[in-house]
Amino acid sequence: MLDADDEWHPKKIEIVNAMIDSKYNLYGHASTLDDFNITSDIENNKASVEITFFDMLIKNRFVTPSVVFYNDQKFLFDEEMHHTEDHDLWLRMTYQKPALYINQKLVKLGRPVLSKGGASSDTWKMRKGELKMYINASKYSTLCKIILPILLPFSIFKFVKKSLIG
Repeated sequence: MLDADDEWHPKKIEIVNAMIDSKYNLYGHASTLDDFNITSDIENNKASVEITFFDMLIKNRFVTPSVVFYNDQKFLFDEEMHHTEDHDLWLRMTYQKPALYINQKLVKLGRPVLSKGGASSDTWKMRKGELKMYINASKYSTLCKIILPILLPFSIFKFVKKSLIG
């Protein structure tokens, strides 16, 4: 899922393919706004990190063009969601199996995350999408059902804080 203004690292597929393991449904990696330094980007490899359902519930750990997963029709985007649909999909996937965060910059973004010009720049619609995602998750996750009274105000607090502070 690469936007027209994004660019993959020349070795992205090779690197991610080497990390694929049946333990994970989903893979994501670091991103950059700068040009790739092909040698140091790979040599400065830091350890990969497992991302659990709870980790993904609290924060979307992946920018969409960094994500790799099998297209086996088991997991699909929720067509009724128009904001945070990617986070919702990653959340449902990590409910089944953890994800793997590959700590290498393998995608160059054309613009900063949540910047003007994209669907994610409308922070209120994004926050409403997050609220819907939490409510949907509470239907299949006991953990989410239990902490839903905390998650909903937490999401609104993040919106208010971002609106006031910037």
